[in-house]
Amino acid sequence: MNDNTFNWKSFKRKIYIDRSKDDLFEFISKPSGMMRWFIEFAFLKNKNGNDKAAHSIAEAGDTYFWKWTHGFELTGNILDTDGNSFVLFDFGGAGNVKISVGSENERNFVELIQEVYSGKEYDNRMHVNCYTNWSFYLTNLKSIAETGYDLRERKDFKDELVN
Repeated sequence: MNDNTFNWKSFKRKIYIDRSKDDLFEFISKPSGMMRWFIEFAFLKNKNGNDKAAHSIAEAGDTYFWKWTHGFELTGNILDTDGNSFVLFDFGGAGNVKISVGSENERNFVELIQEVYSGKEYDNRMHVNCYTNWSFYLTNLKSIAETGYDLRERKDFKDELVN
């Protein structure tokens, strides 16, 4: 792989997780699920601007608010979902992200595809940052789902930390 063959417009990350597809969908579609492995704080508003309960499944037209442990915040939109296997959302300036659950070879998985916006100077750096961070967070999802152990660092934030 080199700069000429690497896909700078999108990437896919996939991880097998020993949990039911229903459980995995709750992890990716509900604020209460997302806060267990990805976000420190999350909430949804429906298309009318009303707050939704933390255990509500994201729906197309909802707006999300996420806050990470170190204070970074992001607001965006739920673009699509089928209510049982995938959620598609915009992800700030990075592009659109689709997280889905499925099965193959008698194993369940979570798959993430990010379509990166192009044409800006920071695209490659943002692409690598998102690729790296999503890899960590999907690993954390597996850890939480299978063992209950959260790998995120909550006491100290430094750029060089991978968690």
